[in-house]
Amino acid sequence: KDKLGGAISNLIGNAIKYTSDGGSIKVRIENDPSQIYIHVEDTGYGISKEDIAKLGSKFYRSSDERVQNLSGNGLGLAFAQEVARLHSGRLTIRSEINQGSCFTLAIPIG
Repeated sequence: KDKLGGAISNLIGNAIKYTSDGGSIKVRIENDPSQIYIHVEDTGYGISKEDIAKLGSKFYRSSDERVQNLSGNGLGLAFAQEVARLHSGRLTIRSEINQGSCFTLAIPIG
């Protein structure tokens, strides 16, 4: 459970880090009979499709020059993905450049 909290904290921290002043961040929690969904959505920089495919790799950092000067070690999303896997869940990412991103952590209930 502590790791799950860490994964959620990481997703929220990333949303804060990659969203400019005046942007917005939403955290929503939903469930259905079989899963709980934690959505972290932002109006940040967005992520290219090429970068999305690589984000689960340890130490990977986007080549987008807007994020190169921001702190980070490229482990956070790999950690969140691993936590999802350990709970038999998944982490999905939807994103558009200059529009923002939505990270959804889906974890089975029970």
